[in-house]
Amino acid sequence: MTDKKVLKIQFYLNIILAVVLLFKYNDVYFWGYLIILVLTLLLSKNAKAFKLLSIIFFPIIFVDQFTFLINLLIKLLPHFITIIYFLYFIGALTLIVPVTKESYAKIKTPIFRLLASSWLTVSVLATNVVVLKNIEHDTFLYGFNNSAITNGLVVFVYMYCVIKSWGYRFYFNLPFNFSNKKNIIMLILTASLSIWIILFSAFNFMAINWSEVFWNWNFSLINPLDSKKVKNVWELLFFSARAGIAEESERYINLLLLLIIFKSRKLRVEWSILGSSFIFALSHILNVFSAPPYQMKPDQVVHQVVNAFGIGCFLAVLFLYSGKLWLTMLIHTFADIVALSITSIGMIGETLLDPFTQTFIDLSSWLILAAILFLFNKQTVKHTATILTKNKNRKLQ
Repeated sequence: MTDKKVLKIQFYLNIILAVVLLFKYNDVYFWGYLIILVLTLLLSKNAKAFKLLSIIFFPIIFVDQFTFLINLLIKLLPHFITIIYFLYFIGALTLIVPVTKESYAKIKTPIFRLLASSWLTVSVLATNVVVLKNIEHDTFLYGFNNSAITNGLVVFVYMYCVIKSWGYRFYFNLPFNFSNKKNIIMLILTASLSIWIILFSAFNFMAINWSEVFWNWNFSLINPLDSKKVKNVWELLFFSARAGIAEESERYINLLLLLIIFKSRKLRVEWSILGSSFIFALSHILNVFSAPPYQMKPDQVVHQVVNAFGIGCFLAVLFLYSGKLWLTMLIHTFADIVALSITSIGMIGETLLDPFTQTFIDLSSWLILAAILFLFNKQTVKHTATILTKNKNRKLQ
């Protein structure tokens, strides 16, 4: 069965599902979904209109309504919750594949591909999680579900499918020249320094003297089992993994498309690194609207946005240097684990450095590390950029 036929079946099933959910919940939320789907049906003979509406609305409607369907099944069959949740997990990962291959894959202009991919990432990550009322809050399943890692994996599946559909190879682990001692030393050194900066960034918010800023760290203040914000350790770990998987997947797409957009510019790679980092930083503004326990104050969001630009530059350079997407995902995940693992004691009292100084130091640290890695390995970085943008017929974008 073709992707087009599968998408049509999904479309009609979601119209039926929208009616069922509206009857069950009688909420304006589902009225909106039904109106959008009916409007799309009326315009289905217009290929361009159908494609546009499917790109904007189908991923969020399909994922969200599927989640509510699972909620109904769990409510009706509470004794089969594990089996139903397993089906939800598998179903969610395959849900947007047809619309990806049928609609997103047919976007021709790189800038529109960039906008569409950014929209899909934001909309999918913002969808609801399954409600598990009868599950203990300290269990694996409860934490796994609340972390919304499934939505992060949906973004990864989209990234893989759409890159392949656009005619490029997907590289999760690009071959690296480990026979060169310089490469090995540089990779180990930069990965180690990134871990140090992540810990440094956390502890300089808790330091009461200068020794505690740089080296005399009290690791008892960082404990995922005793986090101030997230009480379920599985939720903390999987939520961090969700950020690493989804946001690094988005970075891959952004870098690829920006390298194509800036193909005629002299500083093509440099502009792509800065552009992808800017997009990554701006996406964190939405954290001001996050629900508990991830809500943040406006001043905290400002720091996070600035810091995200710095670490974004480093991770973009690291990916282009090593060609290893899994490495940037791991470092990103570790950064979120540390940030979320600060204990109640770690958040009490006045610190040595004011927020502006803390933010400036964090940003400077990441930018310096990114610049060192880039300047000492410029040819390798540019070579990886060339490989990423080579399409199936061997022409370079």
